Amino acid sequence: MVKLYEQAVRGDLISPVRDWLDRGLITINEKHQFESHQAYAVQAPWIIVRPAPDRACMKWFDVYWEKYRHLPKGCRGCWKVVAKVKTLEETWKVYQLQQKLDLPSKCGMDRREWTPSIWASFWYAPIQGGLEGARALWKRVSDAVHSECGPDIPVILKRACTEMEAGIGPSDQWSAMTEGQEQFEKLLDSMWQDPVPQTSTPLCIRMHYLSKWVRWAWAHADPTVGKFISRPLMEPLVEYQTSVHSPMDFPVPIFDREIKGAKNESFSKDPDSLKMDTDTKIIAPEIAEGIALVS
Repeated sequence: MVKLYEQAVRGDLISPVRDWLDRGLITINEKHQFESHQAYAVQAPWIIVRPAPDRACMKWFDVYWEKYRHLPKGCRGCWKVVAKVKTLEETWKVYQLQQKLDLPSKCGMDRREWTPSIWASFWYAPIQGGLEGARALWKRVSDAVHSECGPDIPVILKRACTEMEAGIGPSDQWSAMTEGQEQFEKLLDSMWQDPVPQTSTPLCIRMHYLSKWVRWAWAHADPTVGKFISRPLMEPLVEYQTSVHSPMDFPVPIFDREIKGAKNESFSKDPDSLKMDTDTKIIAPEIAEGIALVS
C-alpha cells in the first residue's frame, strides 16, 4: 500500500518550481492553477520567423522537462529540421530563406556550451504529420537550403530537443509512455495553464538580435563577420613586446606614498624573491600566521 508520504511526494508540484513562486515569476490563481505572463525575452538567442502553432514549448520544455524532468507526449512527437550553419553568413542566408518559405522556423546564436556550433536554425514539422510528414519537410528544406544557401550546409531531421537526448539517451530508444507518466502529465496539465501563444519576433527585437549576432560573430572570430561591418568593432590592441617604443616613452610612475608589498626585486628570477611577504598588511593576520607556520 502506498503511504501518505509517497502519495504526497508524487503529487508535489510545488517543490520543483518553488524558486519561481518565491521570485514572483508565477502565482497560483483563483482556479488553483499556476499562472505566468510571458513577455518577450530580449536576451533570447533566436529570431522566431514563424511560430509553430501546435507546440507549447514554453510549457513542455521550460516547465515539464526542465523542472519536473518529464518527457511530454508533445515532445515525443516533435520533429524538426536543422540546418547546421557554421558562420554568420550562412545563418543570414538561412534566415532570409526562412522568411521566404514562411514555415514554422527560427534561427540564431547557439549559446549552449555543450553543442559544437555557435549558430543553429530550425524548421518544425506538424506533429500530426508524424515521421512521414517530417521527412517530406526535410526534403523540401534540404533542397531549398542547398540551392539558395550553399550545397555544403548539412541538413538533418531530428526528434525533440537536444537537451532531452543529452539527458535520457538516443531518441530512437525512448520507451513508450507508461500509465504513470500519462497520469502525471494529466496532473501537470491540470495545474499549468497553456502559455501565451508564441508569435513571430517583432521587428524592433529582430534588429536588436541582428546586432547581437554580429557581436557574437566578432567575439568568436567568425571568418565572415567582415562582410557585415564597415569597420572593426574594436581596433587591434597595441603590442609592445618588439615595438619601436623606448622605455623613455613611458616613464615609471612615481606615487605619493609607498605601496605596501611593492618591491622591484619581486620580478627577479631568484626563487626566494617570489616568497610572499607575510608582514604586509594586505594579508589578514590569521592567513599570514598560517603561511609562517608552513614556510
